Order: sequence, then structure tokens, then C-alpha cells
Amino acid sequence: MKTLLMKSCFIALFISTFLFAQQRNADMYEYRNNCRINAKTGVIAAKYNIKSPVYHGSAEEIARQYLEDNKELFSISSVSNLKPIQTIESPSGKSVTFLQTYQGIPVFGTETVVSINKHNRITMVVNGNKNITDLKSTNPNISIEKAIENAFEKINVDETTLFASPQCDLYIYQDSLSNANLVWKVNFGAGEPLGDWQIFINANSGEIIEIQNLMVNYVNGSGSVFNPDPISALNDASLTDQNDADYQELQGAYKTVTLTNLNDPVGGVYCLQGKYVQSVDAESPYISPVTNASSSFIYNRSQIGFEEVNIYYHINTIREYVGSLGFNLVWDTGEYMRYDAHGSYSRYYPTFCRISFKDDYVDDGEDQDVVVHEYGHAIHDALIAGYGFGGDQRGVSEGIGDYLAISYRRQLSSFQADKIFP
Repeated sequence: MKTLLMKSCFIALFISTFLFAQQRNADMYEYRNNCRINAKTGVIAAKYNIKSPVYHGSAEEIARQYLEDNKELFSISSVSNLKPIQTIESPSGKSVTFLQTYQGIPVFGTETVVSINKHNRITMVVNGNKNITDLKSTNPNISIEKAIENAFEKINVDETTLFASPQCDLYIYQDSLSNANLVWKVNFGAGEPLGDWQIFINANSGEIIEIQNLMVNYVNGSGSVFNPDPISALNDASLTDQNDADYQELQGAYKTVTLTNLNDPVGGVYCLQGKYVQSVDAESPYISPVTNASSSFIYNRSQIGFEEVNIYYHINTIREYVGSLGFNLVWDTGEYMRYDAHGSYSRYYPTFCRISFKDDYVDDGEDQDVVVHEYGHAIHDALIAGYGFGGDQRGVSEGIGDYLAISYRRQLSSFQADKIFP
């Protein structure tokens, strides 16, 4: 019952705010009038909080109608050049993704996403269209076979380890200088070198333009955490910090848990970085994140690594739960949130997409209420355009953080159930 109530309340808070964010450097954009604007081109990259009229038809038809009505606003030369590639249903409605084409050739990285609410009104548009004017030819000079050969040679592929036959498709690729290139996009999986490879090759010169390994492996580890905090776990409000001492009365509060979604080790070294959460050292007192030769992170509260493990576990748990509701959290850094377990102040920094936790009387990283509260601000930022603390937003954001923290703890303990930060 509690889980159902939490799910219902969470959806009610965020039902109209499903976000697909372009993963680009935030410094490239300006924010004004509910728009994210490319500072270099002046083109609207995203428009939020749209109050459109009601449209009729399928999700694709509705999205096309809106883009046709507003093509000048988004600098779209022709809506007919947009190819639908995906329609997704979420708790907030539907989103339709288009890919730009130029003379029938797809343009890489030009996804445009139109979000439609349950009432067939447009709520948000993420505009990935690019201005392609300098492409000299749409006819490749080198063959598919030659492109694949060049790709294999570049990374020294052992062809006997290929997982399947390579795929090679013609694309237009705009580089960092906004120059348009006709390319072969070669995709293949191999065991030597291990990877899910995506290689862009100039279709006229055969030159390698970019190499990407899309393979991402995640592993499970283990860690010792407070789940929940000792006061809530042991039903004892008399417990004190005692200068980070690992004293006897606290031992029953430790839980050994599974740490999911950890990145594969690099050079045989594991760290607390994964699909949704990444530990960093970003501010004073500058304490380096822990590393380990195994995926077991077992510490007690008197040791530096404990808070780091505790934060990773609780943020990752909340993120998995939010994902189970159908929400995809994405910030300018990607779908992971960075945190500093030993910062100078406990707060969320939207500019840096990072949370810091203060080592105080009781280290904030030991208290799941603080961890989840601060992550609540990050969730608010991912789901609401123009996140900030102006007007009523401060109160709303603080309320969201408190609601998530208390609801999360109530799943673990009924002790002092109405008190935040026990």
C-alpha cells in the first residue's frame, strides 16, 4: 500500500515533465523565455512548458502538425525531411522522435523529440535539426567494402572474433566545426578488440573521422550501509555521533547490500562510479574517492569510504525506482549524477550537475534523508525546464526533496515516521 501511494504521488508530481535532454556542453546554451538556445547559432535547441492547442490524429501526425505550424521558430527548413524513428509512451503521455534527412540521407545526431501530453497538447520540443548547406556531394567515392576494410584496419580487428556481419550505412555527419561530411557509419561487435564499435569514415577520402566503442558493461558489487540511519533502524533517538566513532551500539544498524550498475573495473581497479551515480572529488576538503581491487566496498563509519558507499547505494536505489515508474532522468552530463561525499556544504549544484555532502556533526552522507532530499532537487531539475529557486520554485523543490526523503524512509522504518532528518 505504501509503495502504491508513493508511486501515485510521484507520478502526480511529475506527470507532465518527461524530459529527453540533449547531451551537450551546457556552456553552449542560453536559457530564456522557457527556451534553451544555442549560443553559437541562435537556434532554439529546446522549448519547454509549451501550451499548444489540442491536436488530433496519431502521435506522429500530431507532432508533425505542431512542427509544421512552428517550423520557422525551430529553423526547420522542411518538416517533410524529418523521418520518424521512435514513438514512446510514458506516464506523462507520448514522445515522438524524428531524424533529419538531407536529400534522403539521414543526418547523424539530429534527433528531434516532440512530447505530447494525455490531452494531445504539445508540452516540449527538443530540436536537433542542423543547417546543412556545404555538402559537396551525396555520392560516395569509396565502396561499403572499402569502408569496412578501413574500419577493421584502424583498430586491428581479428575478424574471426566478429559477433555478426558488420553494418554499414550512409550518413551525413557534421563535425565540431559545423562542416558537413558524407560518411559511412560502420557498426560491428568484436571480441578482439572487445567492443561494440561505431566508426565514421569519410565516404569520399576513406579517412577515419571518429571511433566510438558503444559497449557498456555494468557489474554488481557489495557495500556496507545504513539502511536506514541508525536512529530509525534501531528505534533509538538517544544515539549520538561521538566524532565518527564506530561504537558498539551502532553495529546492528549496518547492512550489507548489493551495489548495482557499477562500471567495469579499469586496469583491475573498481570505484564507485556507475550507470546512474558517479563519485567525484570536486571541492574542499578534497578527499580522493575510494578505489578497490575487488567490487566489495565494506567500510564502517569511522573510515573515509563509508559515506561514499552509503550515498551511492541510496541514490542508485532511488534512480532505479524512478526508472521503474517510466521516467528517464537526464542532465547535461548524461543520465548519471555526480556526487562529492566529502564536500564543504550539502546542496545540489544544477550548473555542475553535482551534489555535495558536508562532513558535519553527523556526516550528511550517513543519513539517507539528506541524500534523498538533495537527489530530489536533481530529479526536479531533470524533469522541470528552467529549474531554479525563483518565486515558488524554492518551496516546491524543497517540498519534493522532503517528500521523497520521508516516503523513502517510511518503506524502511516506522520510527519517527513524520520527522525529516532524524
